[in-house]
Amino acid sequence: MSITIITVNYHTESFLPALLESLTEQITIEAWIIVDNSGTFENSLSAAFPIRIISQKNNPGYAKAVNLAVRYVNTRWALLVNPDALLLPGMVQLLREAAVQFSAPVSGPRFFWDNARRFRMPPAPGDHPWLATALIGASQHFTEAYTLDHYWQLRHDHFWRQTTPFYEPFLSGACLLLDLQWFENNSEPVFDDRFFLYYEDTDLCMRLLQHQIQPLCVPEAQMVHYYNQSPAPASKKQQLMAQARAQFYQKHFGTVPAQCSISIAKPASEPALLGKFQHSPEFTIEKESNGPLYFEISHNPWFIPFIQTQTRGNTPIILPDEVWQQLEPGRYYTRLRHPTLGTQKTWQWNKI
Repeated sequence: MSITIITVNYHTESFLPALLESLTEQITIEAWIIVDNSGTFENSLSAAFPIRIISQKNNPGYAKAVNLAVRYVNTRWALLVNPDALLLPGMVQLLREAAVQFSAPVSGPRFFWDNARRFRMPPAPGDHPWLATALIGASQHFTEAYTLDHYWQLRHDHFWRQTTPFYEPFLSGACLLLDLQWFENNSEPVFDDRFFLYYEDTDLCMRLLQHQIQPLCVPEAQMVHYYNQSPAPASKKQQLMAQARAQFYQKHFGTVPAQCSISIAKPASEPALLGKFQHSPEFTIEKESNGPLYFEISHNPWFIPFIQTQTRGNTPIILPDEVWQQLEPGRYYTRLRHPTLGTQKTWQWNKI
């Protein structure tokens, strides 16, 4: 069974050669369809399989671009993958085998942040009223934020502990294997065209849940997804995210809950500011642990969500250059957490 790759480019063509190299290591790829929403991409890529460029001078949005590409797919299976990603060897075959075995119309891999595969990305949080309510509570009460932090630790640890395919309510749209036959049989589009950018994957997973189907995560299928590589400025991203969130809630629940920042709620004892840095600070660990420790990075003091790597302590931690370069300027929180004893140390710092 052959697979067609779909990628949407919007001023991210510098990532495409590396993505192509990782695609050539996969088997059963019939074609690669690139929808160029920037309208400026001049193809210089070549591969053993055909590469089709669909150029659109007026950016119609991500969801419309994907749905357009689907019209040109001649295979039952399509792999939707971001430009800023690398597929690890065997990933496509592992996804397809699991999707066939479990009759899953949508499946996806687990993600690493770096080429060395040291930093593990979190599960997709999705969005739904109970989470919105929990975030509002966490923004107002220390105990609510603490409880939500505890829940997210359990969710993250469960996500990375699995060794066989498992169901998740939401998957990241950075890489999704799609059974197009299922979408045709159920008269479902892959994405809702009304979502210009963001929440189209959350909406897709919600529609699956309405069919009493959960997306499938395949832990042996792995890929690297570079963090936050969209060319839009941070303020524009926040605006688009807020618009998409409102569309999602209005569509599925008929009302839009208040949006708040989890960082409004401060811990009872917030860590002192480590400083402002142009290069990674050194995170000193005073003593060696008897077991593994998790080093975790987040935008907020409650670590919802976080990116994680593992250490044993007694060795200072410095973020690799490839990780540091992916971070936008701003405030970050890092912590050292024992799997059973909890948080051992927390830092906050600014990247400038």
